[in-house]
Amino acid sequence: MIQATITGRLAADPEEKTPREGVKLIEFRVASTHRDRVGATWVRVTVWREKLGRFVMDKARKGARVCVSGAMELQVWGSESDHFALQLDCDHVELYDWPDEQAPRKPKPAPKKTARGSEPPIAESNYSGDLPF
Repeated sequence: MIQATITGRLAADPEEKTPREGVKLIEFRVASTHRDRVGATWVRVTVWREKLGRFVMDKARKGARVCVSGAMELQVWGSESDHFALQLDCDHVELYDWPDEQAPRKPKPAPKKTARGSEPPIAESNYSGDLPF
C-alpha cells in the first residue's frame, strides 16, 4: 500500500454512489498540475467513511482547491492493460476554498473622481471601535 497526499482542484462536483445495497461512497476527481510540465495528473478519489463523505458532499464543489490523502493504487484494465487510472481511497480531506469563497465576487466600484480629477478620493473608515478579531 502506498500512502499519498494529493493537492489539486476538483474536476466536478462530488457524486454519491451505491455500489451495492447498504454501501454508500463518495467519488470525485482531482487534477494536480505540475510547475515544469504542461498538463495535469488526474486522480480518482473515493471516500468510504460516512462522516467524511457528508463533509465532502456539503462543502466541496467543482474547481475547489483540495488536499486529499490516503492509500493510492494504480488500477489497470483492458486486454493489453491499455487503460489505467490512479485511485486514492481517501481518509483525510482539507478544503482550501469554502463555498462562500467560491461564489463569484462582485467587481469593486470604480473610484469616484474628485473636483480636480487627479487625486484619489479619501477612503472612509468603517471602524466602529470593535476589533475585527
